Amino acid sequence: MSSHAHRTLGNKTAPVPVFVLVRRRFYVGGRYWVRTSDLFGVNEARYHCANRPGVRTADINLSRVTAPIQTKPTQATRLVIAADIALKVALVVLILVAVAHPDLGGVKAKAGDSRAFAYPTAMVIVPAIWWVFCRARPFPWLGDLLLCMPWFTDTLGNRLNLYDSIGWFDDWMHFMNWTLLTAGFLVITLPRGTTWLRALERALAFGVPTAVLWEITEYITFIRHSPELATAYEDTLGDLILGTIGTVLAALIVWATRRPKSGGLLGSPEPIG
Repeated sequence: MSSHAHRTLGNKTAPVPVFVLVRRRFYVGGRYWVRTSDLFGVNEARYHCANRPGVRTADINLSRVTAPIQTKPTQATRLVIAADIALKVALVVLILVAVAHPDLGGVKAKAGDSRAFAYPTAMVIVPAIWWVFCRARPFPWLGDLLLCMPWFTDTLGNRLNLYDSIGWFDDWMHFMNWTLLTAGFLVITLPRGTTWLRALERALAFGVPTAVLWEITEYITFIRHSPELATAYEDTLGDLILGTIGTVLAALIVWATRRPKSGGLLGSPEPIG
C-alpha cells in the first residue's frame, strides 16, 4: 500500500508514489509493500525500496502522506503464535528435566548433553536470522513452529520411553519429523505459485542432507558406543529412506497449499507480526 503525491504535467496531475521529502534537485524513490503468503494462507509481507529515475522533488507537491495499513491477525494466526511460544516453553522444561535427571528424562546414554545444547540452539535459529536480516518483515510464526516441533517430539518421546517400548516409534519419528522440518523450511523460503518440480527440488536439497547429517551425528555421539551398533547399518538406511519419503510428502503438501488458487487452511492472507 503506497501513498501518492502529485506531479504537474501541463494542466494535469499524475500520482507519484513517495513517502519521503528531500531537498530540491534530488531524485527520490518510492517505497511500497508487496505481500507474499506462506503455507496454509498465513502471510508474510516484504518491504521494498526502489529508485525511480526522472522524478525530481522540485516537481512534486506532497499533499498527502499516509502510513501502510496494518491488518489485525486472525484467530488462526493467533493460535499459531500461541502454539509456537507454548511449544518452546515446553521444550525448555523437558530439556531442563533431562539435564537435571537423565534417567527421568529418558536420554541417559543417548547423548543427553549434546541434545541439551543442540535443541535450544536449533530453536533460536529462525528468530536469530529474522532479527539480524529480516526485521522489516513479519516474523514467520508458522515456519518457526514447524521447524521446532521435531525437537519437542523427540525430547518428549525419550521422556516417555517410547523409543524403547514401541518398536516402530523410531521409524515413525524419522518420517514425521522430516516431514515437519522440510515443511517448515519450505514455508519460510518457497514463494507462492512455485511449480511442484521446484518445490520438490528445494525440499530434497534441504531434507536429504539434513537427514544424513542427523545419522552421522547420532553415530558419533552415542551409537558407536551403544548396543545399537550391531544394527546401525540397517537402521540408518531405513531412517534415511523414511526421512526422504517425509521430505517428498512435505514438498507436495506445501506446493498444493501455495498454488495461486489455494486459499490455505488457516484463513485469509495476512502478515504475522
